[in-house]
Amino acid sequence: MPLPDLRKGIDLLLRQGDCGRYVQDLIDKVAEQTGNPFVSDYAPDLFDTISGQGGVAFRPADPNRSETGGTVSGSIKGGDATIIITPQPSGPGFSTARNLTPYGLRLAIYDYVRAGLHETIHLAGYNKHYTDKELALAAHALNPKSWLPENGQGYSDSFDAELAKHCTGPKE
Repeated sequence: MPLPDLRKGIDLLLRQGDCGRYVQDLIDKVAEQTGNPFVSDYAPDLFDTISGQGGVAFRPADPNRSETGGTVSGSIKGGDATIIITPQPSGPGFSTARNLTPYGLRLAIYDYVRAGLHETIHLAGYNKHYTDKELALAAHALNPKSWLPENGQGYSDSFDAELAKHCTGPKE
């Protein structure tokens, strides 16, 4: 699966519906709740800064997982902020760009772009990156009806579910 232009994709995603406003509100809320100020609450500027430091690395993780994911390393303050995206697997049993429907291809690109935005938000913190738990709690503060995990596992999924509600994917 060819990797999309994440910068362009993030910019386009932020312009849809209330995505851009939600991301700014989320970064403002997590900074307020943690006492860790943000570098910027404007995701395109954050992504550009990260791109000028460690950039975006694509590294496979578990070849049996079918979803796109990611993590971060470093920090903007430290000058080594890096987004690490786990590409969708390929090979027997997995779709390739050639055999995806047009909708399937748009959905795969959206998954990469949303993962890039998700990880960009993590790196918005000035003193350190914001954790999944911190972001899930901030998302919950913005929407008290949102799901929060009870056992301490799943904070990334909780935060990502709220992000997906505001930064929606392609329609079929």
